[in-house]
Amino acid sequence: YACIATGPSLTRADCEKARATCEKVMAITDAWKLCPDADYLYSCDPRWWKYHGEEVCKAFRGERWTQRQSDHKDKDEIACADKFGLAWKPGRHLPGLGRDCLHYGNNSGYQAINLAYLLGAQRIVLLGYDMHATDKRHFFGDHPNHLAVGSDYADWLQRFPQLAADLKSEGVEVINCTRSTALKCFPQSTMDEISAV
Repeated sequence: YACIATGPSLTRADCEKARATCEKVMAITDAWKLCPDADYLYSCDPRWWKYHGEEVCKAFRGERWTQRQSDHKDKDEIACADKFGLAWKPGRHLPGLGRDCLHYGNNSGYQAINLAYLLGAQRIVLLGYDMHATDKRHFFGDHPNHLAVGSDYADWLQRFPQLAADLKSEGVEVINCTRSTALKCFPQSTMDEISAV
């Protein structure tokens, strides 16, 4: 599996190598624009689906996934899932790896890794997991104002080590092939090295 986030270092060439190398590819939010033939598209945010859902349904042929908070029934989440044909997993605000639901980690990249595990991944390659800003937050720039949320990298980064430890205990290999990353709790490599194996 490859999980492809939207960090500023993400390139189309990396997405193409992931498609050629990995059995399954999961794009996270706008990353589908660089890998339109991904098997899965994940976004946790009903607002993102409301804004992009029509375009995604016309242009993206893979499975579309989201989450629902397991402690209540959010009408917005349910309406988006129904309107755009989204598969979903229940989610919870808990640390580490969710073995029967998604644990949030306060960011969609974390959730996508958890979803890949729940879908059966034994090896997960990460791309676009920069977890720091350069001159822009995402490869495409910024979200429209009404979709923009703060990127609390320090908070996100301190949540990943427990996820990494739990995945390792489950026998799942995670390799971070992001070109420029602050996420150091997974072994690092490059798509060229992964592709050559």
